[in-house]
Amino acid sequence: EQGRVQLEGVVRMEIKARFKAVEKLSQTVQEVGRRAEQADQALRRHVEAENRLVRGEIHDNVVEQVLESEIAHLEIEERIQKRVDKKVVSLEETVDGIEKDLE
Repeated sequence: EQGRVQLEGVVRMEIKARFKAVEKLSQTVQEVGRRAEQADQALRRHVEAENRLVRGEIHDNVVEQVLESEIAHLEIEERIQKRVDKKVVSLEETVDGIEKDLE
């Protein structure tokens, strides 16, 4: 009888020890889960911030390229207009010369 009571006591202590170990393990798992969630959120915020920066840089680069292209186009138009203006002046002078000759 006494051996059975001692055995039951040992079994109860073992059960309590294992239960406490399981509780501790469960708390550890929950804490690790919370830390992982915090790390995930921090990483997501970092990635989103980096994405915003990259998108901003891409946008700025595209705008710069468009402006450079527009400037080049305007410079070409300006050179063409100067050539046209010179031709018009030359033609006007030719017409004026012909008109004088005809007079």
